[in-house]
Amino acid sequence: MHVIPLAADSGPPLFQWKWVDRNADDIVQRLGEHISLTAAALGAGLVVSIGLAVLSLRFRWSYGFILSAAHLARWALNAPLKVYVEYGNEIWNNAWPYTYANQWVLQQGRARWGSGFDQNVTRQSWFGMRSQQICNTWKQVFGDQADRVVCVMGGFSATPWINQQSLSCPLWASDPANPTGANCAGNMDALAIAPYFAGYMGNPPFLPTLQAWMQEPDGGFNSLFAEIENVAMPQIADFIQRNTTLANSYGLDLIAYEAGAHLIGTGSLANNAAVSGFFGAANRDPRMGDMYARYMNLWKDNGGRLNAIYNSVSPSNNDGSLGTKEYQTQPRSEAPKFDAILSFVETTPCWWDGCARY
Repeated sequence: MHVIPLAADSGPPLFQWKWVDRNADDIVQRLGEHISLTAAALGAGLVVSIGLAVLSLRFRWSYGFILSAAHLARWALNAPLKVYVEYGNEIWNNAWPYTYANQWVLQQGRARWGSGFDQNVTRQSWFGMRSQQICNTWKQVFGDQADRVVCVMGGFSATPWINQQSLSCPLWASDPANPTGANCAGNMDALAIAPYFAGYMGNPPFLPTLQAWMQEPDGGFNSLFAEIENVAMPQIADFIQRNTTLANSYGLDLIAYEAGAHLIGTGSLANNAAVSGFFGAANRDPRMGDMYARYMNLWKDNGGRLNAIYNSVSPSNNDGSLGTKEYQTQPRSEAPKFDAILSFVETTPCWWDGCARY
């Protein structure tokens, strides 16, 4: 279960969070709710492949806040549950509202190393440095149970070069203040990406193709699923393979912090009712379950490990059709994506060292 609300990282950076600025009861309650939700899911036998809580730490949290959050997690999270710790959420993303974090991290990098470098190198070097510092802090707090902290370097599925900058962090690696001169992969455990498939179908240049499909006798669904099978799946397989190669070169696992179909209108298509309706119907089509089954096996066969499909439950609307179910009590027989995920979990043994179901 990947939970971001405690650290809601997409809003404007109005202030730097400090532990003393927060009501202690509020912090305990909110972080405790995330821990409790994870434990409840495990006890109920829901779709999880390893006991964990995933926390995306807000990009402007102070050191004291991060340290205190680590102590709270150490106290609240019962063994053998693990906590996956990631700094920020899509720091690489230039789109609104992620640009708040993107630009803030870039500013920190320029303040340290100047403005004479490629902005991606500067931003990702500082991001990698900060991710590693946070990782070291959390593992120190967990002490002899440091193996319960899984440190995650957040990445971009479509551009492994960005992830390379985070892991190698060339500006920090060559910084005189770096005590070892090492890169930022040390002490990290995983590279995380969001390997969504078919996202390009929601971009405005694809609209003429969608409009032509929707005029076909079956409403365009045969063409859409043929496109997913023949174009979108090979594309995402390539993304996964290249990121697996990169992660493995640093001795890291490749995991997915989000994943699944990304049939969402963007830009001028964001409020296009015809496109949203078409995508919504496609997500309800039994063939979408077949695509998810193929996708999850593709992920496994190309080196992926833990995968957090996004998302659990949400209605189909102009914001997309991302939910594996559209409402909480929707029967499995009426939710093809949910059924495909459960079937995969039920029939696929864990395939990596340390994988376990609790």
